Amino acid sequence: TAVGLSVSDDRATVMANVQKLVTAYNTMQGQLHALGRYDAASRKGGPLLGDFLLDSAEFQLTRGMTDQVAGVGSSAASLAAVGITTSADGSMSVDSTRLQAALTADSGSVARLFSGSNGIATRLGKVLDNMLASGGAIAARDANLAASQKDIISQTARLDAQMAAVQRRYLAQFNALDSLMSQLQSTSNYLTQQLANTAKIGNGNTG
Repeated sequence: TAVGLSVSDDRATVMANVQKLVTAYNTMQGQLHALGRYDAASRKGGPLLGDFLLDSAEFQLTRGMTDQVAGVGSSAASLAAVGITTSADGSMSVDSTRLQAALTADSGSVARLFSGSNGIATRLGKVLDNMLASGGAIAARDANLAASQKDIISQTARLDAQMAAVQRRYLAQFNALDSLMSQLQSTSNYLTQQLANTAKIGNGNTG
């Protein structure tokens, strides 16, 4: 029995996957901006404001998405060429009409743009692997921060011990001064009384 088989591109799925990639990228960019932004109204900055590691990560990921891909026809050599553009705030948007047209014109080039050996997915994978590796930049920064935190805890403990010793010394000095003042006050009272008695004796003899 003869069976007819028709093979065609599943463009709807391709476009949906492209939109998922763009959505995930925009979410990531939002997180990176939140970590590094400065709010002039509240005068507060993100926890990684001005941090080189954050700036480097954002730069590498942005280039991984937006740089042209070698070995792909000029009609699909970059995201911009297939209708995926970047706005001023760094977020991306998909022009479905242009993407559909690019798939219709040369679906193979579009596929290589995303999943080829030099494609966007490959580039992003390498960047992320380097960042997330056990000996990568993030792990190294995490280790440095952990060591700094440990050192701060140690310094705080030493400072607490020093302050406790200072407190004990000052308390001992205060108690000693309080005792001395009590003794001096007693001596003063005694002398005042003796002088008063001497004055009475003197007055009695004169009379």
